[in-house]
Amino acid sequence: RQATPLDGTQPASEAAKLAEQAVTDSQVGGKTIEDAIGRFQEIASLGSTMEGNLQGLTSRVEGMHPVLGAIADVTSRTSLLALNAGIIAAQAGERGAAFQVVVDELKSLAARTAALTSTVEQSVRTVLEQRGKTNEAAEALRRVVAASIEDAHRAGGALDAIRSSTTQSQQVSASIAQSLQTQERDVQETLE
Repeated sequence: RQATPLDGTQPASEAAKLAEQAVTDSQVGGKTIEDAIGRFQEIASLGSTMEGNLQGLTSRVEGMHPVLGAIADVTSRTSLLALNAGIIAAQAGERGAAFQVVVDELKSLAARTAALTSTVEQSVRTVLEQRGKTNEAAEALRRVVAASIEDAHRAGGALDAIRSSTTQSQQVSASIAQSLQTQERDVQETLE
């Protein structure tokens, strides 16, 4: 076949195929963005679950304050009881000497309980401080995830616009290719 000045069917056909491939590629990209949005939403949901769990943990830790207060009260009373028992044992002289062993043990238990209570109180304070820092990090994560979801939605919208334009371009290219083929046939028939 001899090329004519109207022979543009091959480039037009190639343009239509390229536009069709671009539509397919944009559909794949759209699906990828939808999947990413789904994962971001899942991260947001997991973050909310984590936040709820942390709030429950905080409530339980804060609930330890009255218990620790009660333990401190018992410790204080035990120390006072040991002091009073020591005074009575000393007043009893030799007869109170055997009771002094009990007094010493009471003092030891009271001191040990006070130290343990202090350690637990410090641990509770540390947990509550860390909870505050975790709250800040969770809020920052929530903001980043929300912004990422918005960005992904915008990217999806842009991809939809590209897909629409590419589809229109593909249709126009196919129409041009069809018109050129028709014109080429008409010219060939006229030349024969």
